[in-house]
Amino acid sequence: GRDLEDDVNDDTEHPFKSIYIALLKANRDEFTFIDGNLVRRDVEELLRAMKQDIRIDESK
Repeated sequence: GRDLEDDVNDDTEHPFKSIYIALLKANRDEFTFIDGNLVRRDVEELLRAMKQDIRIDESK
């Protein structure tokens, strides 16, 4: 069978593809305490990925 990341790669359009892949690859420990710094870092990474995808789409 295929894995979810392959399906997302094949079936998702920009700008969402990078966001979904980043979420699927999230590899931090799950625990009750929420570290605001980690949240901020994740949001910044997602925003960067979105901006890159938008620039790629605009160049087509």
